[in-house]
Amino acid sequence: MKKILLVLIGIVLMLVATYYGFYELNNKNVDAFFDKTIASFSDSMSLREESMAGKQQEADVEQEEKFFNVYDNLEYDTYILDPKYKVIKSTVQKEMNNHSVQGTILVGVDDDIVYAESFGKASKWDGINNTLMTRYGIASLTKSFTATSIMKLYEEGKLDINDTIDKYFPDYIYGKDITILQLMQMRSGIIDYLNDMENFISVSDCKEIYDSFVENNDYKGLDEYPWSRDDMLRNIYNDELKFTPDEKYSYSNTNYYMLGCIIEQVSGMKYDEYVAENIFKPCHMDNSSLKPLEGDAVSYMQSEGFVSSSYETLFSAGGIRSNVFDMFSWLRNLTKGNVVSSDTFYRMVDTTKIAQKEQERYEKEQEKLKQELGTEYEEPKVDPNKVPTYYACGLQVTGSKVWHAGYIDGFSNYMSTDLDTGITIIILTNSSDDRVTEDVPGLWKKIYNAANSVK
Repeated sequence: MKKILLVLIGIVLMLVATYYGFYELNNKNVDAFFDKTIASFSDSMSLREESMAGKQQEADVEQEEKFFNVYDNLEYDTYILDPKYKVIKSTVQKEMNNHSVQGTILVGVDDDIVYAESFGKASKWDGINNTLMTRYGIASLTKSFTATSIMKLYEEGKLDINDTIDKYFPDYIYGKDITILQLMQMRSGIIDYLNDMENFISVSDCKEIYDSFVENNDYKGLDEYPWSRDDMLRNIYNDELKFTPDEKYSYSNTNYYMLGCIIEQVSGMKYDEYVAENIFKPCHMDNSSLKPLEGDAVSYMQSEGFVSSSYETLFSAGGIRSNVFDMFSWLRNLTKGNVVSSDTFYRMVDTTKIAQKEQERYEKEQEKLKQELGTEYEEPKVDPNKVPTYYACGLQVTGSKVWHAGYIDGFSNYMSTDLDTGITIIILTNSSDDRVTEDVPGLWKKIYNAANSVK
């Protein structure tokens, strides 16, 4: 289009030059001829540049307005409550009477926040209360950002999710057997560096460090130890796989640590810089980062006192800190197709192929049991009303609900959005009560039922 425009401008100038040229030459005014020709060309280019600048400005404004901004016209004090949804507050209050929950809860319906409230202390030692703006370590909720970053690079043609990862980890002997998609869907067979550190740490010098913490019962120190990128990769390269890639699902934080490394290689940016520029900024998530800040909720556990896991170690598997408003904005923009296209988002949460693979695996396992047990084999009872859950790309999917939970060192978190009802629930806690970790999904269910009863 640009070339065509320049050609047309050239033709017009030639015609102008021909007409005025004869006139001016006949009047023996060659200087005037050239002055008019140059002025005509300059005016044309100026008008074109002004037009292009105006169109770019309009495009930038349109792009900015596309993103949902939770902070627009947001008014809050200690809590937010739409009177229509007061049943949510009474449901939450009943739960608070039974558990020592410290944290913040937000409920949204479509783009509207209908309930938000904070409980307990951000820091018991400093006597600081949690507020609606308090930031928490969101732990594994981070994975939704990592998977979306990968899909954004995929949309831009900078990587292929079906590529094997030896392209990015050439020294990894299993790299040619594992794809980027299998990392995202937790189907790689790689050992979990956070939940199975005893088996993950296999390189001798790292093993000595790990053993010294364990022998001294210093699990707090172990949690806070900043394993380097080199430490992580050396252990990954040295470990055996738990199973053949794509054989089955097995949750592993290591998958998402490696995805963060891929994002850095492909984008040429640090993971935190990439997410800040390509997700936080356009989604108006001004209160989110990987690095902890003064005033963040303190994560602690009764058994260990103050705990602060190294964000360098958590990295792209669980290192982000955020508040409920930012997380609400995140889910709204993601599901509305603002961060990646709607087609890409629905590809992220499409579990059709995963369900088929899991069904085939289940049938093979049952057939094997039949052969082993013979007449003693009993067909398992299956609840026909139970909706299965599958791990997609950075999000778990249960029917129309996309969600993720996140637990790390005293932080217990849960986020979900129902694509059918439009109900979004964010629960971020820094509770020391061990029951909270077990009860957060139950609390979510009660809140969801309360919100849905109104809708």
